[in-house]
Amino acid sequence: MANSNLAIRFSEEIYASRSEVARELRTNLVDGIWNNIVTYRSSFVSNLDIYDVSKNAYYMVNTSLIVRKNNDLAIKLSRLLSKTSAWINNKIERITVSNEMKKAELIAVAKSLNIIINDVAVDNIINHRPVDRMYAPVSNYYDALEYLEKNSMDDINEDTIATYYGILNGENELLSFYREGEYNSTARSAARAVINKEYSGVPSMAIESLMDDLIDFINNSNASSPVKLSAIFYMMDYIKPFEKYNELMAIILIKLMLAKFDIDRHASIVPIELLLVDEHERVKAMLREVQKTRDITYINNLTNDLVSKEIQLVLDAIARSQVDEARDAFYGVDEKEAIEEELGIKLEEKPYEKEEEEIKPEPVREIKFERIVPREEPVKVQPKPREAKELKVDEEAPKINYVNIAKPSDEKSLNRLEEDLLESDPLLRPAQAHFYVRHCTLGKFYTIQQFKKAEGCVYETARTSMDNLAKRGYYKREQVKNKFVYTPIKRD
Repeated sequence: MANSNLAIRFSEEIYASRSEVARELRTNLVDGIWNNIVTYRSSFVSNLDIYDVSKNAYYMVNTSLIVRKNNDLAIKLSRLLSKTSAWINNKIERITVSNEMKKAELIAVAKSLNIIINDVAVDNIINHRPVDRMYAPVSNYYDALEYLEKNSMDDINEDTIATYYGILNGENELLSFYREGEYNSTARSAARAVINKEYSGVPSMAIESLMDDLIDFINNSNASSPVKLSAIFYMMDYIKPFEKYNELMAIILIKLMLAKFDIDRHASIVPIELLLVDEHERVKAMLREVQKTRDITYINNLTNDLVSKEIQLVLDAIARSQVDEARDAFYGVDEKEAIEEELGIKLEEKPYEKEEEEIKPEPVREIKFERIVPREEPVKVQPKPREAKELKVDEEAPKINYVNIAKPSDEKSLNRLEEDLLESDPLLRPAQAHFYVRHCTLGKFYTIQQFKKAEGCVYETARTSMDNLAKRGYYKREQVKNKFVYTPIKRD
């Protein structure tokens, strides 16, 4: 009875490997327990149409735990599709969320390639500005994501895979495709492959056949997308069909599958790249476990957890963007202005903003002898310079004279001022009060980026927060070149 309970515990509560069972029970004498676990799981086994080099089929163990996790991930994919489908009429939300996710993706890719990258380089890649040659692999990967977004409905076949591998390598025409030699030809690795029956990349002669099986599985299997996702991730690690970038190609294949069958072109912004860096050692351990047992469930159980978190990152970003948009609508912030500030570009000017206006005088009448007085040159009138839009200050805002006192230097006093400000003005948010009491020196100018950095929020939240402080009479908003700055107002 006890062993039976353990079989349920290690299959239904957690899906544990033999080594995890031994570690959990703090003993290596688990042969009998493990046999009971295997027997219990055998009634839930279903074979998949993918095979190892010996033509043995991989399989899933569909316990209630695994079925629930796969269903939950499928539901989350549907939720994401419903959210992104609305972006056709919401440009600013799409830009905000996409840029946030793209940065996370590129940072994860750089980390997986052992490339140290900074925010400036990431922004340059996203905005197609020149970058150092050391960032070329990251830039090429971003090009692949953009290509995927524009060609999300392409058939998943060998030609499509070759196209993406060419983009990753920065080659218009591939000089080579699947690797022709062994992935690791050292004697030690070869010996390990024979003794432990583990492969660090299958023999090159088996690559094409196994990749054909994988492509057929992606396109034609009845397995759910969460199962396909984990199978793709495992098989690309097992086969290692390319000389390099096998992990990145695995992520691209997963995104192609999700784009085609689940979430359309916005699969490109789901940061599945985090699979390459989050819980990396555990991921590697589960990949080895699948190779030893052919049980895909081990990696499926883990990727369900990780990918669910990654999709939630997108859903959370969408929710934040929608909250910011609602604030903008409430406070009347101009959407064009927001897009210009976010992207650092100037959108098309309105018709009345022409540099000069031509005014033609009426024709001069003819006089006798049919002599005609020449017309004067058109007078060019310079239009009156456009003034920066002023924010209307809320006259009912409380008169708190923080800018007229010496700003405390200790954090305890600042916290007291912050609490006093929130109690005096209930329309302020805690982050706004926190920023203001620390940035209220007369004569100084503060920026949206300062708020963003100080309060750890996204750009849109920082912008609406600073504008709210200006509306409440704490700052005056002024335009300097193409950006806004905020200076404290003396409050009587």
